Amino acid sequence: MSRIFCLLILLWVLTTGNCFSQGNFTAQSDSLLNYLYANNRFSGSVMITKNDQVLYSKNMNVDGNSDPDYHIGSISKMFTAVMIYQLVEEGKLALDQHLSNWFPEIPNADAITLQQLLGHQSGIFDLINDDGFSAIRTDTFSRSDIITYIAAHKPAFKPGTSTAYSNSNYLLLGYILEEITQNTFANALQTCITGPLHLEHTELQTADNTGAPHDPCFSFNGESWDTVHTLTHPNFSFSAGAIVSTPEEMNRFITALFQNRLISPALLDTMCSLSTRSMGHGLFYAPMNDHRGYGHTGHLDEYYSALVYFPDDSVSIALCLNGLNYDLNSILAGIMSYYFDLPYTFPQVNRMDMPDSTLQVYDGIYRLKLFHLIPVTKVQIQHAHGVLYTATVKNFEAEKAIVEPIDTDRFKSYQTNAILEFTHKKNGKVKGCYLVQGKTKLWCRKIRS
Repeated sequence: MSRIFCLLILLWVLTTGNCFSQGNFTAQSDSLLNYLYANNRFSGSVMITKNDQVLYSKNMNVDGNSDPDYHIGSISKMFTAVMIYQLVEEGKLALDQHLSNWFPEIPNADAITLQQLLGHQSGIFDLINDDGFSAIRTDTFSRSDIITYIAAHKPAFKPGTSTAYSNSNYLLLGYILEEITQNTFANALQTCITGPLHLEHTELQTADNTGAPHDPCFSFNGESWDTVHTLTHPNFSFSAGAIVSTPEEMNRFITALFQNRLISPALLDTMCSLSTRSMGHGLFYAPMNDHRGYGHTGHLDEYYSALVYFPDDSVSIALCLNGLNYDLNSILAGIMSYYFDLPYTFPQVNRMDMPDSTLQVYDGIYRLKLFHLIPVTKVQIQHAHGVLYTATVKNFEAEKAIVEPIDTDRFKSYQTNAILEFTHKKNGKVKGCYLVQGKTKLWCRKIRS
């Protein structure tokens, strides 16, 4: 997904209402998912459980697989955090231990604690934010290569002074877990979580089992879904994002966690303590109205996922998608609004048919500026299949995402709710466009066709 449209999407804030009734949520959820699927907005599965009992389940997969396994991306961090807490409970680790005990070569390692790694307060640079990451994400990197890669980057801030999400934190926690257990992360996962909970479809994908069963992922090209063949090497995602699972088993995992079958109540409280208004250790605070919720989302290649548990209701929801052309949080909010009987406006996906002769005038290179003054990056726009593709010039092929015509000179990314508004010169040629997302409005001047 293009970094241009990643300005404001990390957490979900869910809607309002004040009563609970299961009501007609099954039919309503079916209606919502059928509509979105028919309009090529997603491919995947959803399940809601209460105390491990299935309340709702639906699989709508573009390849017809009726029992798929999925990459769950960053929800893997919740598994990693739980295993670290299990080691704390066994007295093999302490939250105030410093990273320098294992990796002194990381900048500020002598000041970074395990608790700061868990809560994204270490200041360690997120390796996937490196401009060159897209070009190397499929390459084979060893553990030492990745540590060197992380160590080479300047910290974002001094440990404990701020909070910023970083995959590097959880890669290092995975390496520490292997050091302490003297076992591979994959085997530790089986011993500590998947074995005791009988999760037969949940495992870590590694360089040695890249053929492990999982459903392929897909990207919508404007007309149909293309299979994505270029995937991130599992050494890069590892303990931060390389776990494969299913909605059912994800729900069983988070239910066991909040029923204190994996760690003690005291440590669960610590895990759920917030370093910011929303960020805990391996999870986020995700309330829906007056229903407390905790969970995580995931994104790896074209796999998307969400997992949320509502402890006061003993209810969890898991979404596993292998194709997405819509806002993940909006799907989650819609289903749970129906379940909790909260106000919800049914979405309308509006797309305007536009011929190539009209679309091709937008093709070109644009310079993105802040306040019309400060150059940020160069953006490429290219038409195909009745839509526009857009991404930074440097990483266009790896990160291109579609925006769909919704009106004359207006295009929308339904995945990020970003809008492109084009303007023209007096001679009719495109002058540039505004990128609008929420209250943010950035100018992109066309510099060449």
